[in-house]
Amino acid sequence: MPSPTALGPLSPPPPTSEYADLADIKPLLQAHARDNGYAVISDCSTAKKAAWVCSKSGKYTGKNKSQDVHQTKRRRNTSTTKTGCPFRVRATCNNSIWTTMITSADYNYNAIVSLSALPHHQIGAITQEERLKVANMNQLGHSPTAILNALQQENPNSALVARDIYNLLYSLRLDELAGSTPVKWLLMVSVHKDKVLSIRFY
Repeated sequence: MPSPTALGPLSPPPPTSEYADLADIKPLLQAHARDNGYAVISDCSTAKKAAWVCSKSGKYTGKNKSQDVHQTKRRRNTSTTKTGCPFRVRATCNNSIWTTMITSADYNYNAIVSLSALPHHQIGAITQEERLKVANMNQLGHSPTAILNALQQENPNSALVARDIYNLLYSLRLDELAGSTPVKWLLMVSVHKDKVLSIRFY
C-alpha cells in the first residue's frame, strides 16, 4: 500500500462513465471511496465542468492561527487529516452528457478502515431505520444528544458524533421545507390545515 512518501493506488479507481445529471456522479464516487478506505470532496463545479479530490488533498495552512506568534512557537496542528493526496476525478459536460475521467489515481496514505476517521461517510452509513428514528425522536422534542445516545445504545459500533445528528436534522429540515423559506412553508401549512397559525419570531 502507498505511504506518505510513496504514491500509489489504494485499489482499482472508480470506473469512468457517462451521466445525464451532474448530481449523480458524487454519490457513486463516494460509494466507491467508502468501500475502498477513502472519501472524496468537491473541488470545483461549473455549468460545464466539475472535479472531485480526496478528502486528504491539500495541506494544512494554519490560517486561523495568530500571525503575531512566531512560527517556531505556534502549536502544531495534530488533528489535521491533510496529506496532500493527489487523487482527482474530473467531469466535463458535452451535449448535456457528463463524462468522468480519472486525472490522478494515486494516493499517499494507507486505506482507512474505521468510518470514524472518515466523517464524510458517517451520515452515509446511517440506515433508513436510524434516519426514521432520528426524525421521530426530533418530532417528540428529544435533543440531538439524546438522539445520539439512543442510536449508540442500539448500535454500539456506530461511528456517529453529535455533529452528525445536527447535520442530519438540518438535512431533514431542508427536505421538509421542499425549497420553501420557513415563512412560506408555515403559510402553506396554515392554508392546507385551513386554520391560522400563531407564529413567533425571535
